[in-house]
Amino acid sequence: MPASVKQIHITPSFHYDVAYLKTYAEYLPRCFDIIDEGLRLLEKYPEYRFLIEQVILVEEYWERFPEKRGQMRRFAEEGRLEVAPGMFAMPDMNHPDGESMFLQAKVGKEWLREHMDIEPDVCYIADCWGHHAQLPQILRQAGYGCYAFWRCMRRDVMKNDFIWEGLDGTPIEVHWLARGYGSIHFPDDRELVNAPDLDLAGCSPEQVRELCDRLREYGPSDSLLLPNSGDFMFPQASAPQVVERLDESDILPPVRFSTLSEFAKTVDWENKPIVKGEFNSAFHGTFTSNVRIKQRSRQLVNRLLSLEALAVVAGKEADGCAAAWRLLLKQQFHDIICGSLTDGALDDSYREFDAAERLIDAGFDELAAEDGAPTVFNPLGFEREEIVDLEGERCRVEVPGLGFGAMEAVERIEAGTPPALPCAFENEFFRAQIGADGHIESLVEKDSGREIAREGVAPFGSLGMQMDYGDLWMRFEAPLSGGSLESSLTQNVPDPVDPAGPSDLVNRNSFRPQLERASVVASSAEEMIVAQEGVLAFWQLQIRFET
Repeated sequence: MPASVKQIHITPSFHYDVAYLKTYAEYLPRCFDIIDEGLRLLEKYPEYRFLIEQVILVEEYWERFPEKRGQMRRFAEEGRLEVAPGMFAMPDMNHPDGESMFLQAKVGKEWLREHMDIEPDVCYIADCWGHHAQLPQILRQAGYGCYAFWRCMRRDVMKNDFIWEGLDGTPIEVHWLARGYGSIHFPDDRELVNAPDLDLAGCSPEQVRELCDRLREYGPSDSLLLPNSGDFMFPQASAPQVVERLDESDILPPVRFSTLSEFAKTVDWENKPIVKGEFNSAFHGTFTSNVRIKQRSRQLVNRLLSLEALAVVAGKEADGCAAAWRLLLKQQFHDIICGSLTDGALDDSYREFDAAERLIDAGFDELAAEDGAPTVFNPLGFEREEIVDLEGERCRVEVPGLGFGAMEAVERIEAGTPPALPCAFENEFFRAQIGADGHIESLVEKDSGREIAREGVAPFGSLGMQMDYGDLWMRFEAPLSGGSLESSLTQNVPDPVDPAGPSDLVNRNSFRPQLERASVVASSAEEMIVAQEGVLAFWQLQIRFET
């Protein structure tokens, strides 16, 4: 091994799924046993380290086993028990909104400061399905100095260590877990092992040297990180003796147990390359799998943010916001919000969304006046003009930022006569041609001249039906091992098993019709007439439509 490698760092941990193949409650007993063993090894071996990922689990253990609290505080104070990323749950880094990312860190870090007096500085994301380009700014503002991830490495980057520069120019140190979050394991049945056991487990000095050589293919490094982890993996009692043997080997540099924070401090970040852009995407099926989870998450987060803004403007307390946030942050755990979970866990998620919605409804009820005229509140910081419904009538209302608009003074919009079809529609953003059957035949983005509606067997914006089986995370190029190198890279290629059919929505790129209401007007054995209402949106440009 090159002399430039000064140290090998082993980080014992286990990857915890809040809910996935089992429910949250079903996973807890195994997790408690794992933490028990981690604490036992920390007590017996002063050189040992142990990492727990998510505060939701640390809090459960803390509350159920108060006799362990002193031990946990002591190990944390010694820098041997690490919590990383230290968020409330380990979210998918793509699906949640930016405010939720801040709240994940805020709720988690506040609990850790209060109970264990620690402040995580490494955002360790063992598993997720993408990293957008504003994360460096968000993570740095949330108090992180280093970001460590596995999945969704760009094929044009593939480096162990680099500086990621975000959209606003904010830099953050990044370590890529090129061999996953479980690159090394030790014999697990007893504390004393012999050489054949090491070979069978893949952790002999020769095998570790080979592993390190493969890691160095992704860039020269003074320090190499070998995570000793796996899904719900039990800590191996043999690890301290094996690491001691590896450290004594004459074919390896010094080998030691380290926390992620200790490892990050040994990297020569000043000489690492700068990378810009995002790291997206992989496991495309998770963008739509169990789509109700994604929809309810965003809807309830937006309502909760509006409730908090209203409470501040009204100068009142809105009880239940903190409890609602914890429920919603839990649903942003990567396997939940990505929809890759079993039915029992899915049912739990829906029940907890319902509980969060009840808390939010109660909060609005507390803030509402007992009498008075109907009023519109704008939770955003800028003035808006919107169309709202009032007792079956459509009204145009102007509302200042973080202000109110009285509905009694609004402009009523008279229902006009529907235009004869076919017809055209145009505003400053789009030009549309509506056919004789009421479907949009052409929709042109005026700035670029780009045609958005594409010809096909189904009209643009028509209702479609698609089966949602859940767990579509390996839809591309299946079968594919979820732990392979290929599964850790971006997969920005067309799906070779494209299930698109004549009933699918017909559109180009990321332009999507969002149906808000749909009702059956008439039906027979030959046809069904459906009334639709919704929004055609592309970034900030949108058209409201009814057909």
